[in-house]
Amino acid sequence: MKTLFKLVVLLFIPLSAFLAVYQVFRSQQLRNEISDLTEVQQSLFERNKRMLTNIAILKSPERIDKLAEEELHLEPITDDKIIHIEINPSSGEGN
Repeated sequence: MKTLFKLVVLLFIPLSAFLAVYQVFRSQQLRNEISDLTEVQQSLFERNKRMLTNIAILKSPERIDKLAEEELHLEPITDDKIIHIEINPSSGEGN
């Protein structure tokens, strides 16, 4: 019985040391992975901010007006170019 106890103790000590070292190793791996993912997240966040800024610039009315005039050669609409059409329903339709 004493020899079995000694054998268990002899096996348990190296096993527990190995598990402690493995736990430290795995913990360091996870810290590195978290650090890498944090950097990726920050990079994506900055990219998203730049894209939102670019969208705001591209949607600005001043830019659209400038493109319409300079590149598409469009002119602003004046009241004399607008035609109003009125359609009066006849008494027999729609009732």
